[in-house]
Amino acid sequence: MIFRITLLFTIFFSNFLFSQISDVQVGSTVTQRTASGGAYYDYSEPTSINIKVAVWGYVRNPGRYVVPSGINLMELLSYAGGPTIDAKLEDLRLFRPKSGGDQEIISINYQNLLWGDEPKGIYEFPEVLPGDVILVTGEPRFFFKDYFTLTLQIISTLISLTLFIITLSK
Repeated sequence: MIFRITLLFTIFFSNFLFSQISDVQVGSTVTQRTASGGAYYDYSEPTSINIKVAVWGYVRNPGRYVVPSGINLMELLSYAGGPTIDAKLEDLRLFRPKSGGDQEIISINYQNLLWGDEPKGIYEFPEVLPGDVILVTGEPRFFFKDYFTLTLQIISTLISLTLFIITLSK
C-alpha cells in the first residue's frame, strides 16, 4: 500500500515538475506527428528527447518546430526549407534564452562560409537548444523585371496624362 502511494506521489510530482518545461518533450504520439496547423512543424522522433525552437524571417517555411535534440543550426534551416532569395546570409541571428529572462544573441555569417576564404577545415555550426529563436534577416530585392515594370507604369501614366491634357486643350 505504501509503495502504491509513493508511486502515485512520484508520478504526480514528476508530472508537475516537468510540465513547467515547455520547450522539451520526450517522444511524440502519432496524433502529434500528423496534426499540424498554421506555422507548426513536427519533425520529432518518437523515441528520443525533442526540443521546441522557432525559425523566423526569410526562410521558405517560418514557424515553430519540434525537432530532435542535438540538431545544429544548418540542419534546422534545412527543415525550414532553406533561406529564400531575399535572405541576407551574412546576418543570421540566433537568440538564446538565458536564466533570469536575458538572452544571448549569436550572429553567424553563412555567406562567408559559402563563398569566403576565411573558414579553413571543418566548420562547426552552433547546436540548437530548447527555446532558441533563429532569425534569418533579409530585405526584398528588385530585379530587372521589377525595375522594368515600375518604369513602364510611370511612362504609361505620363503618356495618359499628356493625352488627357491635349484632349482638354482642344
